[in-house]
Amino acid sequence: MRVGRCFTFYRPYDCTLVRCGPSGHSRTPDVAGPRYFRTDGIVLRRVDVGEADAIVTLLTPFHGKLRALARGARRPGSRGGGHLDLFTHVTVQVARGRNLDKISQADTLAAHAGLRTDLLRYSVACAIGETADRFSQEAHEDHELYDSVVRTLGAVADGGDPELEMVAFGLRLLDHSGYRPHLAACGRCGDELTRVDSFHSPAHGGVICPRCGPVVPGARPLSANALAMLRLLQSDDLATARRVRRDAELRREVEAFVRAQTAHVLERDLASLAFLQRVRQLS
Repeated sequence: MRVGRCFTFYRPYDCTLVRCGPSGHSRTPDVAGPRYFRTDGIVLRRVDVGEADAIVTLLTPFHGKLRALARGARRPGSRGGGHLDLFTHVTVQVARGRNLDKISQADTLAAHAGLRTDLLRYSVACAIGETADRFSQEAHEDHELYDSVVRTLGAVADGGDPELEMVAFGLRLLDHSGYRPHLAACGRCGDELTRVDSFHSPAHGGVICPRCGPVVPGARPLSANALAMLRLLQSDDLATARRVRRDAELRREVEAFVRAQTAHVLERDLASLAFLQRVRQLS
């Protein structure tokens, strides 16, 4: 990794590259023939193969997570290689293969240049991409997930608050996947949560009340302000959330909540968050 306005891509997790993009995908698949199809997609991974090829993992609206071979993608002057960089929003033509599909053509819908000139935004995009990769499935149509990734990465690339967009995306994805965190009632006793300092217990699905918190192993304090911000983000009220003054401690609490809930569901932490932390230390 090289720090500066231009930097080489860091492989933040599983020794691969991660990428994503903005909105505006085709709402219906354009099938070019029995063995070919076209689809919009976002590059989530790119693994180098041999001297010039790459295996690309795309998140698509109709085909779920799609792995395909891009021959010659790393060759200088390749027609399609530059369209398949990490975090690019593309339209591809894919040929069905016996063991692995092949990309025969690629065109860029949005390159998200802002992610390449700002290391913090790039590292946040890596975290968003890894989260989407972990929660998505191959051959499983999921328009909502795809649209959420497109919208979030577009906002990060175009100057939005990267960390706020990241935690809002994380909450949306938990909700979409059936793991909506409890923010209105205690996850242990069910009592209504008022706007007071409380506790967070991933094992109990979210926030627990001040009475239950001290007796739950591993429960961590959560401020009333953090709970209020989480509720705004869970309701997808980003417009209001952007107007709220967020000091460093509030940002830390909210991000830690989403990170812990996600790690509990996945039974592992996101590797790209370690990269994000190192980038912050360099800032």
